[in-house]
Amino acid sequence: MKKLSIRKKVFRLVMGLILVGIVGTLIYYVRAHSVEGSKDVLMVKTNIVGTFNNYFRARPVIVSEDVPVVKTNTVQFGTTTVKNSYSGEVRGIYESPLSFQVSGKVIKRTVDPGSIVHSGDVLLAIDTKDIEQTVNIALAQLDTANSKLKLAEITLNRNRELLKAGAISQEAYDLCRTDYDSTQAAVRLASAQYNQSLNQLNYCSLHADRDGVITAVNIEVGQVVATGAPAVMLCGDQEVVISVPENQVGALKQAKSIKVSFWALPNVTVDGKIREISPSADPITRTYEVK
Repeated sequence: MKKLSIRKKVFRLVMGLILVGIVGTLIYYVRAHSVEGSKDVLMVKTNIVGTFNNYFRARPVIVSEDVPVVKTNTVQFGTTTVKNSYSGEVRGIYESPLSFQVSGKVIKRTVDPGSIVHSGDVLLAIDTKDIEQTVNIALAQLDTANSKLKLAEITLNRNRELLKAGAISQEAYDLCRTDYDSTQAAVRLASAQYNQSLNQLNYCSLHADRDGVITAVNIEVGQVVATGAPAVMLCGDQEVVISVPENQVGALKQAKSIKVSFWALPNVTVDGKIREISPSADPITRTYEVK
């Protein structure tokens, strides 16, 4: 449209120049040939000039502009998802130091740090020679007590018959009854000592009390260990421990989902839940421990 309007203006300008040239030629011709025709020439000039003015009278120019196309969208309230990532470490929920209940020399070790064990597996073992001798002594004492008990029972039955026949006094029978009761107590004592020695023999092998992972081994083969000395550290169920700044604790409590990923296992992601949030901040980092 703009190019068309320019062409019209140029065309009009050219036509006007042509008309002006024609008018000028006529005027010159009329003046040259007749003075009397001056009035007619003036009239012709006036008509031509009027026509020229009417032709070039200002006309409204229609200019079209390109209207840009604007894409609109309706603003609405929506939900915003905020994701926070924290680094942490994997720890055992409960780490138990396992130790021997008897002293002795370690002769066997079957685990290393990182070993996966199951309940009942043998972890360490100590020499059983001394404990076996203790068991043999207790067994001999138990056999002796049982023999004395049999003799005391026979004597008690005989004295009972003599008491009925009036051959012995009641006092003699009571002494025999007391001896029998004492012999029974001696048998129970010997039996308990024998069972205790058997337990000590079983304690020569250190067993895992539950499934888990060995995190530390403090004893080597050939070492003499004392009763109760920590031998291995057993970690059962595991958890992830992270440190969270104070301004994120509230948001973490209201988190709808928690995902746990591992650097060593990039393709493994598990769901988690908060078990515990420390009520006090760490005195150095001023962060809160979350398990």
